Amino acid sequence: MYAIVEIAGRQYKVLPDKLLYVRDLGGGYKEGEEIIFHTIFLLGKIITEKVQVKGKIMAHIKDDKVTIFKKKEEKDISSFADIDKTFP
Repeated sequence: MYAIVEIAGRQYKVLPDKLLYVRDLGGGYKEGEEIIFHTIFLLGKIITEKVQVKGKIMAHIKDDKVTIFKKKEEKDISSFADIDKTFP
């Protein structure tokens, strides 16, 4: 049995007795603290009838570093000097 649960704005497939790695829950949860997820989806519909998924914070860990390169379009990089044409 599995459930699709919304956690921190993302949807995760949750299985009993399996670890789940979630990106930044927020809220300042401590290790060992139990949390309850109320938003559960089934076939694209939200279920609110006495169903809840409980989880426990096992550890706070950091993932691998992600390097982001930002590249501007060439037309934005090059520029021409402003020149005024005057008549003496």
